[in-house]
Amino acid sequence: MIGPLDRRAIVSSLAALPALSAPVLAATDPHVAYRQRLHTAFMERRLARPVANEAVHGSLEDDAAALAIRASQAIVDEVMDLPAPSTLDGLGMVGLALAIQCEGMASL
Repeated sequence: MIGPLDRRAIVSSLAALPALSAPVLAATDPHVAYRQRLHTAFMERRLARPVANEAVHGSLEDDAAALAIRASQAIVDEVMDLPAPSTLDGLGMVGLALAIQCEGMASL
């Protein structure tokens, strides 16, 4: 049976473990820093695509939609150029980047 001093030693040892937990490691994955930018790129692309489809070629609306689509693709390219993700959060950001790219290709 474990005595009270042994329990205190175990609890104090476990208190040091959060410094080694996954959320701390997730913050070091470079993909995680792109979360907000990828969500913004996704929404901008979704809003720009119908405008690009309906606008007169060469008009101000067409140019603005094309600029938004190119900007979202540039963010996707940045994420895909990073090394392989080391955490599940990083893998999720790669998945979101791929979803943005695939949706853009499907709606051409």
